[in-house]
Amino acid sequence: MANVIQGEKQYIDAFLRLTLKPTSAADVFPLLKSLTLQQRQEFVELADANHVVVRAFEAINRIAGNLGNHDIQAWAVSVLTGERERITTALSRLEQVCDALEDAQCATVVMKTLDHLPDLGNDLDVVVVGDRKNVLQVFTRTFNAKVEARSWGDRLANKWNFVLPGLRESIEAHIGRLGQMGEHKRLAQRFIGRRVRVNINGNRFFMPAHEERIYAATLQRMYRHFYFRVCDIVNAAAVVNSGKLDFASCAYPCYRTPQSYTHASSKKRLSVATFRQLCGSACFHLSPRLRLWLSRSPVATKEFGKKHPGCPNYVEYRFSSQSLTLFHSGLEW
Repeated sequence: MANVIQGEKQYIDAFLRLTLKPTSAADVFPLLKSLTLQQRQEFVELADANHVVVRAFEAINRIAGNLGNHDIQAWAVSVLTGERERITTALSRLEQVCDALEDAQCATVVMKTLDHLPDLGNDLDVVVVGDRKNVLQVFTRTFNAKVEARSWGDRLANKWNFVLPGLRESIEAHIGRLGQMGEHKRLAQRFIGRRVRVNINGNRFFMPAHEERIYAATLQRMYRHFYFRVCDIVNAAAVVNSGKLDFASCAYPCYRTPQSYTHASSKKRLSVATFRQLCGSACFHLSPRLRLWLSRSPVATKEFGKKHPGCPNYVEYRFSSQSLTLFHSGLEW
């Protein structure tokens, strides 16, 4: 059971201020000055649980330096030094593992872990598409890793956790599947097919494209853990603000990456504009023939004239979960 931290709401608010709007981070300084040694430890632990230790304490370090508070600045520097050493070690070992997997013909992408940079998660997640025996041999023979006990869900999802000697974090390998029950096989292939090469502090990795990063965060937080951390908000904001997120690409629900879908009966192209709402609502740019087909369909309720807040130039259709499945069955993916 998680420990109850007194002042947790204040700490979370401080993390959000320090990470989302560092220019106003001085507002949290009265709170920082009031912390006892025990409270400082709890503050660090909560920052670690939210994967914002580096981002928060970099801002704290700057504030303390500007205000000449050497005590808090020394605390910040101490926390940053220890965390950066952990991250350097983890990234170095992770690069070795990924390179060995690639050499064994197992395509690999580091999922979620690198989204937190300059922070790092408490475990290292990789998606691997390749022969399972080759993956296990790389971990157990090349790196002398110990295989952790697997739950029933792990077995369904083809997920394995490995503990490497000298590495504080475990490595969680999702072999060919994603999702709580391993239901997303095509999505795992999409992660590999659209991966991008990145260089982080001299270490080279394959990382998911921006759209897959949003998919992974959604799967983890909304379908597994059911709550959001500070890092989830900060990471998503950073992706959106980068201007590199392709909302149209995010709209493909069947995990393929064509530029359009085709209606099976009319063979007319159905171009997905964007999904702005995920709860039973979808927005499509429709050809006249497809618009007519939808108006006669028993599974769709058309709402003419309604301006959708996310894309006002598109007609909105609402579906129940059952009718949405029926509607998808009328499309050729």
